[in-house]
Amino acid sequence: MVGSNATGTEKLRLLVLGKTQQPRWLPQKPDDVDYIGTNKGWMTTSVFQDWLIALNVKMRTVNRKILLLYDNAPVHIAPDEELSHVVIAKLPKNTTAMLQPMDQGVIAWLKAHILNDRTAIAVLPVLLGRLTVLLPGGAGSPKVS
Repeated sequence: MVGSNATGTEKLRLLVLGKTQQPRWLPQKPDDVDYIGTNKGWMTTSVFQDWLIALNVKMRTVNRKILLLYDNAPVHIAPDEELSHVVIAKLPKNTTAMLQPMDQGVIAWLKAHILNDRTAIAVLPVLLGRLTVLLPGGAGSPKVS
């Protein structure tokens, strides 16, 4: 899972989901990457809610309130507990590709470059803190800077 503020100057910790509980590369992963193994390697409601609660705790700790935009995937269900520092807004159905900032090339770039465990070791450190989003269609395409 990827996320950043509107300008891209502040990025959330990268959350990588996989099928394996302990992938071979996990001991070498960068400190600012989180990894969670699920049965199918997909996001679950439980993982999403835990992540959202942790994000709220982080924002409360730094006394910052944020708006989080996310798609309408069935597993993206807000936790029962009140979020004091994260306001959540689901994007309308069938609009995510147009409206979701991370769908403007960032997610596709990540998936294309993290193909297997060996690639992940090489790519993850490069991504952190230096991912620049260039919208497709112009002079460039998504790339790392």
